[in-house]
Amino acid sequence: MSGGAETAWLDAEQVPELLREVALPRERLDQVALWTERPRTVEEHRGQIAVRLGIIEDSAREALEIGGGVLVR
Repeated sequence: MSGGAETAWLDAEQVPELLREVALPRERLDQVALWTERPRTVEEHRGQIAVRLGIIEDSAREALEIGGGVLVR
């Protein structure tokens, strides 16, 4: 990620909350994409945001399966 990003460790019991929080922008993905800067199209932004949210969701689900936490950067 970009420089200056903070790192946080989420314990296993915090992972479900992470998934709930990630669901919020996913539910409003069109709106979020509209708020992004150009020159990319809204569709390009929507796709990129969806991919990144998917990576977070996959990591969180994997952590849930093994009973572990998640490192967030």
